[in-house]
Amino acid sequence: MAYIKPDVIINQEVRTASPVLAAPDQKAVIIGPAYHFVENSYAGENTGDQLQIPEWIPGIRLTEITVILRNALRPLVTVSNVTLYKGQDFYSDSNTDFISLGVQPGNVVRIGAFETTITSVEQNSIYFSDSIPADITGDLTVYQIVDHQLSEQEFNVDEANGKISISPNGVEGGEVYITYTAIRSDLANRIFEVNGTADVEILFGKIDRKNPLAYALAKAIAATTVKIYALPVKSDDPIGYGEALNFLKAVDAYFVVPLNDSPSVLSLFPSHVMEMSSPEVKKWRVAILPTEYGEETVLYEGTAESISNGVLYDAEARFLGEIDPNYSVYVKIGDAYYKVSKVITNQKLELTPYPMDAQNVSYQLVLRLESKFDFKYYYIQANEGYKGYNGRIVRVLPSYVEDDDGEYIPSYYAAAIVAAMASGQVPHRPLTGMAVPGIAATPQTNGTLFDEADLNELAEAGYFILTQDNISSAPYIRHQLTTDSTSDYTRELSAVRTMDFLSTVFEKALKPYIGRTNLTEEVIALVRDTVRATGELLKGYRLPLIGAPLLDYEIERVAKVTETSLAVDLKVRIPMPLNWIYLTLVV
Repeated sequence: MAYIKPDVIINQEVRTASPVLAAPDQKAVIIGPAYHFVENSYAGENTGDQLQIPEWIPGIRLTEITVILRNALRPLVTVSNVTLYKGQDFYSDSNTDFISLGVQPGNVVRIGAFETTITSVEQNSIYFSDSIPADITGDLTVYQIVDHQLSEQEFNVDEANGKISISPNGVEGGEVYITYTAIRSDLANRIFEVNGTADVEILFGKIDRKNPLAYALAKAIAATTVKIYALPVKSDDPIGYGEALNFLKAVDAYFVVPLNDSPSVLSLFPSHVMEMSSPEVKKWRVAILPTEYGEETVLYEGTAESISNGVLYDAEARFLGEIDPNYSVYVKIGDAYYKVSKVITNQKLELTPYPMDAQNVSYQLVLRLESKFDFKYYYIQANEGYKGYNGRIVRVLPSYVEDDDGEYIPSYYAAAIVAAMASGQVPHRPLTGMAVPGIAATPQTNGTLFDEADLNELAEAGYFILTQDNISSAPYIRHQLTTDSTSDYTRELSAVRTMDFLSTVFEKALKPYIGRTNLTEEVIALVRDTVRATGELLKGYRLPLIGAPLLDYEIERVAKVTETSLAVDLKVRIPMPLNWIYLTLVV
């Protein structure tokens, strides 16, 4: 060491932590079925041998298959014990009327090993395109050339090996052509990163409405600048989605969107997002769910003691409380519907048309969706089970939208677009008023069914509504609402996202202390400094018009609460959307 004169040497050590701010991705994961399609593909000749199914992918599971024998032979006429001589090019039989039996030119004739086609037909004679090569005696059969679609009983599929065995009834020969759809269960319960439509087609096949996952991914990719993630399901039902959600527990994700609008599937998502957003798990999630399109909903089920002269009597009922005259309410008996024309008493209904008089009849009181009142009631009731959940459920309305080519598609495609849009925006940017790409119109919510007062009611019920100012304008987000109206912080999606973002950032900043340090005064001071430094970094990430994700904070407490635990109470102020401006003009 170089010499220095005797002195007091002072070193300054800055102990304040300076964490690197890890900006977490709020990834969008689209969950749904991918399908493999093969149309009218040649599998081979029908020789009785097992055939390989064309373009088969090991591990896929058939959902639909059609097998057709083209140019198969169906027996039309058989004449027993016929003798034909060498060089003969016709056959005549005064006892057989070939025309009335339907024999036509182009039919196939077979006798023994000789086979030829018919060139012309007379009442008792048929003429061949080939002459008889040698004398032949045997049964002569005329065959029609047909395309025969096999029933389920006429073929058997070996899915494990991708092969098919056929046993057609009433026909022989022919070329086997197969059309089938199979779910890509070989891809199930795996996460795929998708950057563009080329990735979609490579991974999941044709972008087509018949292939929901590929179609939704293409829509989502076009609506954002970030990567989208796909999670194929093994089956398009609650079991398949349940398995996918179980797998997703081990994956880093934020927005989750199911490509299914059945209540039995959608009901799986609230418990998933709440479990994953718990303090222990800390994988904060938001489910963006479609709204199921219903045709009717059951209001009440009972047994009528009697039906007489069009009046149903049920001593246990309380019809005055169940039926609103604004709604299209029917009594359903079996498959028949009878409209409620009048509520006579709590126990009696007048029906039209009159059902048959009967006693002890089981029935349902159903709301059929015929008017805007019916639809509004249905949607409000359908959202009851999704209210709350700390703002982690978003329900997209309308229940179907119009695609760019004018076709109606379910709202889960719109949900996928919304998730992609949100994933590509910083968490504290409000989505209200944003244009929604990839869809041309929002039937029901663009004034053709619901007016502004109706939309206000539906928004109050917790719907994230896509709308248009008129039928020719671009669709946009009416208000970025979740289903939880407890407070602005749970109602506004950007507020929920911002709190999740802050939670992730502070958790990552403090994680290095867990299990690697002891709970000393020095560490308590470092934790306090880390929280302060992280807060200052977040306050500095300001963007024009929306500010920073953290406007201000106050460390209220950093204190030891047990021998091994530390409590940090941090009061934060986050940016909230400007939703209303009250302008008063005074003259």
